[in-house]
Amino acid sequence: MQIEFAEKYMHKATPHPVLLPTGEGTLAPPVPLPLGEGQGEGLLIEFSRHSRKPILSQYGVHPMNGIHDMGGMDGFGTVVAPAHEPPFHDVWEGRVVAISRALVATGIWNIDQGRYGIERLPPEVYLTSSYHRKWHLRTEALLLEAGLISAAELASGHAEGPAKPLPRPALRPDKVGATLVRGTYERPAQAPASFKIGDTVRTRNIHLASHTRLPRYARGRTGVVERLYGCHVFPDSFVLGKGDDPQWLYAVRFEARELWGADADPTVTVLIDAFQPYLMTA
Repeated sequence: MQIEFAEKYMHKATPHPVLLPTGEGTLAPPVPLPLGEGQGEGLLIEFSRHSRKPILSQYGVHPMNGIHDMGGMDGFGTVVAPAHEPPFHDVWEGRVVAISRALVATGIWNIDQGRYGIERLPPEVYLTSSYHRKWHLRTEALLLEAGLISAAELASGHAEGPAKPLPRPALRPDKVGATLVRGTYERPAQAPASFKIGDTVRTRNIHLASHTRLPRYARGRTGVVERLYGCHVFPDSFVLGKGDDPQWLYAVRFEARELWGADADPTVTVLIDAFQPYLMTA
């Protein structure tokens, strides 16, 4: 598959796989195996260049309640943001972003399918991977799922046959700018909104075997509608390839004690953007 994009995002062309740091003094190119048929189960295999021992991890279709859904969890320490952190810490990170932008522009997957690709990373991989390494592993896995590359091609860094057809033309350098402008996901309303500002609502206790935007800590909780955003693409349907399925989107305010119990700070409230299918009358 041949994709072109701007030199400033690519830094310089290379025919080799992107090499990711795996430890002090070592580099290892991730080499995932194709996902299995049927239930979508498979294995993600990484080889350490230092030891050449494979690290096997389950990588398939998992419920939303994965390690990525970390809202409300304790014990991860303070997030320290460097005062002058660069956009990328190494050249390969910029390349990963460029590749991802280029692939999304071809219509191979949508934004929610891309998010779900990261959410399916095994816990030990998710917790020990940097932000851009997650993007890299997600991109490899989705390309394998789409049949656009093979594990052998990933290992060699070279195509073994003609380019596969893409839903849309490959991204050209003069079109890169358009990929950096986020489009709107607002859509015309299909029906009147079920709730209004000031209504008391309760979130549904859902546990989908796919992607959703309702965090685990806010399920089955009571809050008050504070804002209506209009109708938007519904991620839970979009990720499954079921089209936009526009749904009303609300900002719902929750008291901290409603979310985390009597020991929570009574002065704290949390606003969560919640789609209408997540809500019911309290």
